[in-house]
Amino acid sequence: MTRQVAHLARLELTDEEVRTYTAQLGKVLEYVQSLQSPELGDLKAVEPLISPADETSDAESEGTFLREDAIRPSAPGVRDVLEGAPDVLDHGFKVPPIL
Repeated sequence: MTRQVAHLARLELTDEEVRTYTAQLGKVLEYVQSLQSPELGDLKAVEPLISPADETSDAESEGTFLREDAIRPSAPGVRDVLEGAPDVLDHGFKVPPIL
């Protein structure tokens, strides 16, 4: 399998590299298989994580925990932004070509 992966990646491997990478690839595949296993052993005892938004705190009552969503302007008008630009083209920033 290592030679097939090397061929697909357009790699030329020596026999020593094939032996080394075969062992490493085997370990990787074993680990991936263990992650796909329905039996996770001790992981069943792990408590699920919660979001800070699920918790209430004194900070929330003070307005520092989460703020209310509010519609407000995000930036000054396009003209105001473009006034500081070194060069403008078609209502946008003009940049030098890279190719």
